[in-house]
Amino acid sequence: MLGEGHFLGGAQTIAAMERDYVYPDIADRDTPRTWQENGAQDAWHRAGQKVDQILSTHHPQYLNSEQDDRIRAAFDIRFP
Repeated sequence: MLGEGHFLGGAQTIAAMERDYVYPDIADRDTPRTWQENGAQDAWHRAGQKVDQILSTHHPQYLNSEQDDRIRAAFDIRFP
């Protein structure tokens, strides 16, 4: 039964879906045909690509330059 009074169209159900349902970044929500046409990559492959992207671009700075200079003056640091 669709239409008036159907719970899937109710505001409370829609709000719960928006609040409670997680759509992972690596999930492929395409149709099977589109997924196949786009190379049929599984979640493991997409996760590996995401890991490679993060590791190649994420370079956090935990120390400021003064702290780094003091550590390098005190120790034989060979890492650039």
